[in-house]
Amino acid sequence: MSRKLFAMLLVGLLSASVTACGGDDTPLDTPDTDVDTDAGDDTDPDTDSNEPHPFEDEVDVWMGDAVNDPDTPQAIDVGQSFGGQLNGASQYYELNLEAGTALKVTVDGVDGDFTGEGAFNVVVETMADEGRRVLFYSGDSATREFFIYAEGAHQIYSLPGEGVSGAYKISTEVVELAPETPTLPGVTEGDMSDGSIKVYEVVADLDGTLAAETSAQRLAPEGGVDTFLHVWDVAADARIAQNDDFGDGHYDSQVFAEITSGNTYYVIVDAYSNDADGLFELTMETYEGGSTEPVVIADGAEETGNIEARLVGVDLKAYSLTVEPGENFRVLVEGDDALTPAIVAVSGPAGEEQQVGGSQPVEGRAGMYVGVGADEEEAQTFLLYVSDERNLTEGAESVGGEGFGFTLTVEAVARGAVTVEGTLTSPQVLADVGNVTWFDVVVPAKTIVSLAVETEVAEADFAPLVVSADYWTFSPAFEAEAVLYNDADEAVTMPVLVRDATFRGSPTTTYALNATFVDATLPEGPTTYTFTDQLLTSADAEAIELPAQVFGLLDTEAAEAIDEAATPVQFFSVDLVAGDVLVARTSRGAELPADPEADDPSTTDTVVRLFEGDGSTQILAADYYVGQADAETFFSAFIYEVEEDGTYFLSVEPFCQSFLGMNFCSDGEYKLDVFTN
Repeated sequence: MSRKLFAMLLVGLLSASVTACGGDDTPLDTPDTDVDTDAGDDTDPDTDSNEPHPFEDEVDVWMGDAVNDPDTPQAIDVGQSFGGQLNGASQYYELNLEAGTALKVTVDGVDGDFTGEGAFNVVVETMADEGRRVLFYSGDSATREFFIYAEGAHQIYSLPGEGVSGAYKISTEVVELAPETPTLPGVTEGDMSDGSIKVYEVVADLDGTLAAETSAQRLAPEGGVDTFLHVWDVAADARIAQNDDFGDGHYDSQVFAEITSGNTYYVIVDAYSNDADGLFELTMETYEGGSTEPVVIADGAEETGNIEARLVGVDLKAYSLTVEPGENFRVLVEGDDALTPAIVAVSGPAGEEQQVGGSQPVEGRAGMYVGVGADEEEAQTFLLYVSDERNLTEGAESVGGEGFGFTLTVEAVARGAVTVEGTLTSPQVLADVGNVTWFDVVVPAKTIVSLAVETEVAEADFAPLVVSADYWTFSPAFEAEAVLYNDADEAVTMPVLVRDATFRGSPTTTYALNATFVDATLPEGPTTYTFTDQLLTSADAEAIELPAQVFGLLDTEAAEAIDEAATPVQFFSVDLVAGDVLVARTSRGAELPADPEADDPSTTDTVVRLFEGDGSTQILAADYYVGQADAETFFSAFIYEVEEDGTYFLSVEPFCQSFLGMNFCSDGEYKLDVFTN
C-alpha cells in the first residue's frame, strides 16, 4: 500500500470515527444479549402474540412490529409518547423541533432482551448535519436531554442488533434552557450524571472572543463523559460556535466564539452519550481580539503584536502569506525581553491544512524561509502563527502579557544557488535564523548522487536537513543525508536546500555539504534472480553474486503465515571488498498497467537496509530518493563505500504504518539492481 493510499484510508477511517463522535464510545449495534429476562418490565413470555401488547394502550403512537427506514420515518409530535416491538430491525420516528431548546427523552419501559444493562439505546439524529447522540438505557439511567441546535427535522430510533428483540415505550418533551451563572474568567464544576445538559449565561463585557474548554475525560481517563460544546447567541437565536473533540487521546471540547459587548450568550455543555461519569470542569474567559482572520502580509510588511496568557488554548497571532511560483521570502520575528518567539507554518487546501514547518528562537529572534518552486503552476498560501515557544509545548501553562511583544517583518530573497556538477565538498554557513542554502545539483544520466551534511556544531544547536526543494521549502526532508537519482537519458538539474530543522542559524552554524557522484548503470550480464518466498531474517538470506538483478515480491499474508508478528522482508547476502562502492537501487518489478483503473502490482514503497556480517548491525537504511520517475512510487537507492572485506546483508521491505492496531504495508513486486562500482 503506498503512502498516498494509506493517507486516503486514514482519512476515511477518521471521518467515520468523527461521525460516531468517539473511538471509544460503545458501539450502537452490539448490545449485550446476555441479559436477565426477568428484570424490569418484562412481560409474561406466555402472552398470546395475537393479543395487544400491554405497552400499546400506554403510548400515543404504537408501531407494533412494523419495520421502516430513515427515508420513511413515522411522524410524531413533540410531547407524544411512542413505542413498538423490535426484532433485529430499527423503527424510525421523526419530529420537528425549534432550535435553542432541549429535547428530553425518557425510556418509560422495555421488555424482552432490552431489560439487560446497556441492551437498549435511543439515538437522536439532527437531520441538518446528521449529528448523532445517544441515550443508553439502564435501570439507573432512563432519561437524558439533548440540546437542539438546528431548526427542523430530528429522527429518533434504536439500533437493536441482530437477533435481539423486545418492546419499548418512550416519551418526549421540550424543556426550556435553564442557564446558570459561571465563574468567568475561571473554572466552573458541573455534573451531567442525571442526563441533563448544562447551560451557562455569559453577558459579554467587551468586543472580542469568548473561549471555553471542558475537562472531563482528562479528569477521568477511564470513564469521563464525551462532551460537546455549543455557543448560542441569544439575540440572534443561533449557534455561533461548536466543538466536539479537540485533543489527542481524549474527547474533551474547546470552542472560541466572536462576541459583542452587551450581548448575551449561552455556553451549553452537551454529551455524545450518557454511559459515563458526568462530572466535568468548564474553563471560560473573554478577551479582546482573537479574530481567526489572519493578517495578510507581503514583501516589505512590518507588523507588531503582543502575546497574552490564556486560560483556554494559547494566544496565536495569525498571518497569511501568498507565494507565487519562483518566489522566496524570509519571515523574521523579533521579540521583547520576555518573549521566546516561535513560528508555525500551515498550508494546504481548505479543510485539509497541515503543519508544514516550525521555527525555534535564537537569542530572542525566530525566522522562517518559505518558497515555491519556479516550475509550479499555482501559488501557495502559507498561514504563519506566531506565539511564545513555551505556549507550543503540550500541557504547559500559557505565558504572555507585558514584555511579550514582537515585530514581524517580511523580505523577498534571491535563491543564489550553489551549482554542484560533480563530487565535491562545499563549506557553508547559516548565518542567521530563517536562512537556507540552495544547491542546484546537475545529475548526469543514470547517476546516483549522495548529499551528506557534515558539521561540528552540537546537535542541540543545529539539526541539518537536506530538502528536496523542487516543489517548495517544506517538501520531503532527508535529515542530514539525501540520495538523488536520474533515470533519464540526459542530465537533469535537481534543486535542493539545506536548512536547520527549526530554521535556527548564527555566524557559528557552519557545515560542509559532501556530494558524491556514482555511475548507477547496471553492468552488462548481471545474474538474474527471482524470489517470491519471504526471507524474514539474515539466517534465511539468499546469497547473490554481483552484479545482480533481483525480482522480488513482498507479501504481508505470506510473512504472517510464517510468523503472525512478522512484516514482509527479503534478505540477501553479498561478498564485498574494502574500497568497493556498493550501489543498490529498487524500481518497478512489473510494467505499469495500460489501463489506469487496473491494479498496479508494482507501486511498492520500499526501504532497503544494509547490515554488517552479523546480519543485525545496521549500517544504513535507504527510504525514498529524489528524482522518482513516477510520482506514485517511493523506491529506494544508496551508495556505500565498503570499509572491510567480508559478507554483508541487504534487506528489502515495504514501508509500513500502524493505525488502530492494524499494520498497513506497501506490498508488491520490485526490482533490485545491486553491484559495485
